[in-house]
Amino acid sequence: MKTNYFIYSVQGLYLALELQGQQLSYAALAQTPEAAQHLLAEHLACSPTAVRERLTTEPDPNLLALLKRWQQQQLTAADFIWQGSAFQQQVWQALLSIPPGETRSYQELAVQLQRPRAYRAVANACGANSIAWLVPCHRVVRSDGSLSGYRWGIALKQQLLAKEAAARAK
Repeated sequence: MKTNYFIYSVQGLYLALELQGQQLSYAALAQTPEAAQHLLAEHLACSPTAVRERLTTEPDPNLLALLKRWQQQQLTAADFIWQGSAFQQQVWQALLSIPPGETRSYQELAVQLQRPRAYRAVANACGANSIAWLVPCHRVVRSDGSLSGYRWGIALKQQLLAKEAAARAK
C-alpha cells in the first residue's frame, strides 16, 4: 500500500497529512505550512528537509475524495487507520457524529458510549487522537462548557469552534 504525505491548506490553517492508500492515518493541524512540515517531521522522526522530499505535490484523487466526504459530513471509520485501543477507537468513531458548530461534553460522550463513568477515559482518548480536525476532538468540552486540553493548543481549539459556529450560523 502506497503512503503519501501532504500539506493541505483549509480555512486558513494547514493540515499535515499521511494517507495510506485510501485511508488517512495521521493529520496534524498548524498555523503555517512550515509548522505543518515540522509536525510531519516529528511524526516521521526525520528532518523537515526530508519531509519536503517526501511530500506529494500532485493532486491526489484519494485525498480529494476523502476531503469531499469530510466537507459533506460523510466520513466513516473506514476512512481512517486508527492506532489505539478498542475503547479509543469507539470514542474516535463517536466524535464523527458531532456536527460542526456543536459541542459535547466528555460526560455526554461517555454516556453515548454507554460508559457513563468513563468521562476521564474519553478525555484521554480525545487527547490520543492523531487525526486532527477530521476526527473532531476539538468539539468536546468540559461539562460546564469550558474548553480543556487540545493537542494542538487551546487557542486553536477555540479558533476551530468559532469558525464552525460562524459557518453554522450562516
